[in-house]
Amino acid sequence: MKQIMCLLLILTMVVASSALGFGQVITENGEVSPCYVATSKVKQGIDPGLGMQLKLYAGLEPKSSSGVDEVKITMKVMNYVTGVVVHNKTYNAEYNYLTDYYEAEDTCTVSTSGSYYMQITYKAYKNGVLLETITQNSVVVSVE
Repeated sequence: MKQIMCLLLILTMVVASSALGFGQVITENGEVSPCYVATSKVKQGIDPGLGMQLKLYAGLEPKSSSGVDEVKITMKVMNYVTGVVVHNKTYNAEYNYLTDYYEAEDTCTVSTSGSYYMQITYKAYKNGVLLETITQNSVVVSVE
């Protein structure tokens, strides 16, 4: 009986894990990809620096080099416990030809120790027309 229950549990897990996540599609060649219009992928980072500083990074990789000609990235850093916004700035991301990413970097100084995270909003444009907006949250980091 235990073997049958174990087998059913494994079978259920396999079937459940094979389902697509929200916002994903299967491409013509069978790969799973996000439902972004002009963006291949995004990445972000928030790391503790010296003292009470946080290093901020965000990047957007367009699907094609000619598909996007401008990216604006908003980095909003918030205290994880209180929700107080300690940094909120929008950057005109610069295209890095070595990495094929539109990138923005900065540092942020916080006044109190605690846990912080960053909410990043990417806006991709072509000829002044907004193609898509992507918003994601970073991991939580501690500053002491």
